[in-house]
Amino acid sequence: KEATATALTTAKEALNSEDAPFYRNELQTAITEAEALLETGTLDELTAAKEKLDNELKAFNDYNKHFTNLKTAIANAEALIAEGVMTEGVADFQEAISAAKDKLQHATTDYSDDAEGGVAFVDAALEELNKAESTFRVQNASYANPANVITNGGMSSMDGWDVLNGGTK
Repeated sequence: KEATATALTTAKEALNSEDAPFYRNELQTAITEAEALLETGTLDELTAAKEKLDNELKAFNDYNKHFTNLKTAIANAEALIAEGVMTEGVADFQEAISAAKDKLQHATTDYSDDAEGGVAFVDAALEELNKAESTFRVQNASYANPANVITNGGMSSMDGWDVLNGGTK
């Protein structure tokens, strides 16, 4: 009974998170079912309710980490611009950040009942933002920012330039 009560508390706290728009209904159903059994349930019923709560909470967290990843990427991108060190292509990068913010809001409102669709939507938005950041970094590559040239282990950019082959396409 105590373990189920603890699981209920944890699940309710997770459900109150603003950074968790996906899989809410499923977790709420598991909470409601566990609460109904808390006072009158048998040991087997309480054990099953706790297991279901644990599984639903894990799924809830797994789905919503994608949302949090996009939100973090947006904050990091804004911080990169705020540094003011890189000045080429700021407007385009800012536009990509704004698009990602719009998609983050869209995911919050339109994918509350479709966790898998929401994950795919925010993952695509994260990929677009990452490409925009890569382009921004390459545009600002210089001796002052040499790391901006390296975008992967092969030191080749996403647009076909290959540093190892003397900068040819």
